[in-house]
This record gives sequence, C-alpha cells and structure tokens, in this order.
Amino acid sequence: MPGWNPFDGRSETARKIAVSLVLGAVTFALTQVFRTNDTLSIGASVFASGVVLVIQFLLSVERQLERVRSDVDGQLNLVAARMASAVGASTEAARLFGAVDSSAVARGNVEELVRNIARMPINTVHPLTALADEELGRLSRFFRELSEGGELFYDGENRDWLLALARKARTSICATSSMVSGESGRSWADDGLWNSDLGQRYLECQRDAARRGVVVRRVFILQAEDQLADPGFQDLLAHQRDLGFDVRVLPPRKRHLVPKSALFGFAIFDDVASYETTFLVRTGAETRSTVITTRLVVNRDRVRNRVRGFHDLWANADETGARVS
Repeated sequence: MPGWNPFDGRSETARKIAVSLVLGAVTFALTQVFRTNDTLSIGASVFASGVVLVIQFLLSVERQLERVRSDVDGQLNLVAARMASAVGASTEAARLFGAVDSSAVARGNVEELVRNIARMPINTVHPLTALADEELGRLSRFFRELSEGGELFYDGENRDWLLALARKARTSICATSSMVSGESGRSWADDGLWNSDLGQRYLECQRDAARRGVVVRRVFILQAEDQLADPGFQDLLAHQRDLGFDVRVLPPRKRHLVPKSALFGFAIFDDVASYETTFLVRTGAETRSTVITTRLVVNRDRVRNRVRGFHDLWANADETGARVS
C-alpha cells in the first residue's frame, strides 16, 4: 500500500499515551491552583488521563471499523459485479444454446466445438492462436452467409464443400461436366478432374450415395462432335455407369436448345445447393486449369434456376449406352 509505514501503529499508540499524560498533567496543575490535596489531584489527573485514553481508543476503533466496513463493501460490490457478469454470461450462453436447439445444426457438434476451443491452453504461442482465431472467424462468416441464404465464395477450390455435399446428399446429385480439348488434340472431361485425387474421392462419395438410393445424374457437354469417340471419354462414361450413375451427353448440335446460362460446370445437391467453380484459362497442353473461385449458391430462386437449367440439359442430352467405335 503506497505510503504505508510499519511504525504507524506504534506512533499512534505513543501519541495517545502522550496526549493522556499531557491532559493528566494539566488536570494535576489545575487542582494545584485550587490548593486541593495531593491525593485528590493525582486521582483527578489519572481519571482524566484514563478517560481521554479510552475516548481516543474508542474513536480509533470506530475509524478502523469504518475502514473495514468500507473495504468489505468494496469487496462485496466486486463479488456482486463478478457474479452478475457470470450470471449474465451464463444466461447469454443458455440463450445461444437454446437458439442452437431450434436450428438445423446438431447441438452435439456445437458443444464439441466449444469444448475443443476451451481446451486450448492459455499460453498457446501466438502463431497458433492467430491461426485458431482466423479459422474461427472464417467458420463464423460461413454460418452467417449460409443463414442469410445467398452465395458463399471461396478463393480457390474448396474440396471440403464438394466432398461433404456429396457425402451428405439424401435425394439427388445433378451435375454437368464439360469436355476440354488440349493443344495436343487430347480431350479431358472436367478439365482432368477425374484423374486427380479430388476427382477419385468425389467419385467414391457419389458411388456411396448411389448405393444408398441417391439419384446421381451427369450431363457431359461436348465442345466438338468427335469428342464422343475419344477412347478415354468412352471409358469414363462406362466407368460412371458402372458406379450407378445416370449419364448423358449433350453434343454441340443441340447446344442451341439449352439456355446459355446452363452451359457451364455445376453440381446441384438435393435441389437446395449449387456448387460452382470458375477456372483460370489453361496455359499448358497437359496441365489442369486452376480453379480461382468456388461459389456455393444457396439462394432458393437461383438454385431453382439451376435445377430448371439442368432439366433442360437432361431432356435434350443423348443417352449413349454403347461404345462408339
């Protein structure tokens, strides 16, 4: 405590004694003025000194009690404020968890997220805490945009969205694929997607979906008539049919029958979400184009437009069950 002196208590006691002795001496002197006997003078001075000492003691006790009461009141107010803050936080937490119960997200996943966040040590080094804060902010933005029912954007290719949507599909997966021709004259379906690790995992998720009764449909949009005869493309068609997918092909001569807004790559899951990507122009003959933006459309009207576009594609596409020689 600033200004504290360990001898303050001793000095205070000495001061009280000194005041009492001085008052006793004054009392003794006054009794001598009136020529009272020495016994009476001494008794009067001792009595006066004692009274003053007791009064000083009582005043000191009162001051100390006042300080203690003030300190106790301060501590009680601090405890009350902390309790009110804790109760308010608990009430807010209860309200938020109650809101979670009324949402479509499983409460168990939210509780697990909170528990895992709480398990992070308070002394976690800065780069890790910064990474955790960044990921938590990204997750928060994801749920905000998803709840607003518009569009979600991601810089680059978000394989997690694509695979999760395929794994959790319940009724249908309706997708389009484009055939791309390279400088060497070779054609790639979906710009080589199916030969990549992501493409293989995506096929596995769709295969599992088909096995549990999900309708998987795909329309391949050709850029040239001769692409249909490409042996690699024929193998791809046969493989996807073997996996349980319904596959059709839209040749160039029928492109005018379909709205231009449907002639690009997208995948619709359960008629409620459309996964779409934007590619950077290919710069090499044997390399897959780079995905620069992933867009997840969840707006109902826009998704309905995508569904209508796919139905137009499906109705005008050709069923190609036999291998073209």
